[in-house]
Amino acid sequence: MGRKKQFLKVEGLNTYLSPFVLVYIERYLNNSKALLRENKLLKLEERNLTEITRAILLKKQFPGLGHPNTTEAQLLAQSLNLISKLNTLKQEAVKLQKLKYNSTDLNHEKELLELWNSFNPDEELSARISDQWKDLGFQGNDPATDFRGMGMLGLKNLLHFSTNYPELSKKVLKDSQDKKYWYPLAIVGINITSYCLDLLIEDSNLLNIHLFQNGISLEQFNEFYSYSMYKFNEYWLQSQLTPFLNDKPFTVMDFEQALELFKKREFNYLISGESTNLIDILANKSKKLN
Repeated sequence: MGRKKQFLKVEGLNTYLSPFVLVYIERYLNNSKALLRENKLLKLEERNLTEITRAILLKKQFPGLGHPNTTEAQLLAQSLNLISKLNTLKQEAVKLQKLKYNSTDLNHEKELLELWNSFNPDEELSARISDQWKDLGFQGNDPATDFRGMGMLGLKNLLHFSTNYPELSKKVLKDSQDKKYWYPLAIVGINITSYCLDLLIEDSNLLNIHLFQNGISLEQFNEFYSYSMYKFNEYWLQSQLTPFLNDKPFTVMDFEQALELFKKREFNYLISGESTNLIDILANKSKKLN
């Protein structure tokens, strides 16, 4: 996957929108008392963008008295359209998170078995309920119980990582199985889902910029998740060379604290602007492993 454009073309105009401007507009809408009603309407599943755009144009006294053909009106309409898509993505992600894994649902069972096969293509699962799941980093012999907090979103995130980045995910699995410095990969994955969902719901600048740049979709949310999985593994391995916690490498006993440190470190790293496009990072890393 190549790098996406840093700016978004505005339909009908010879101009582009910066993802940073979109983040600013969304944050302004969320914090504006004057536009409280419009912001609420924008977050409904059924929303009339034309009416919302006109209401904002009039309230904020844009040039043209609310006429939709002015440059300002078209820029605002395009911005609201993208922010509306972001709100839809949030709703989709939360629905998946609330959708509990159901062992009687054949589609759920199929995806779970796909998860095993994508991580372990050369090892057959002896039975649906098996201690082999512990090798993948689940707590017990039935992974369904571990997905309770993040529901099907947790499973779909892990499955995206393992199927779209097969060599990278296998390397991460192997790293997580180190005899001395192992960590529970699947449990980490579910915690990373929680982290990414929090960023999405809380309108994190770093995730929103990624989505505005690369496309507002569940696919791109999954890409951000995959990047976070890769970076956590890298962070864990780095601790073996340069200890972060009390001058000693992480062990599984430090897992929760290590995860919190990772979240803070990765958040600061991404918002610093020093990182390159995360899709490029994943693609380049995968190429090196192939």
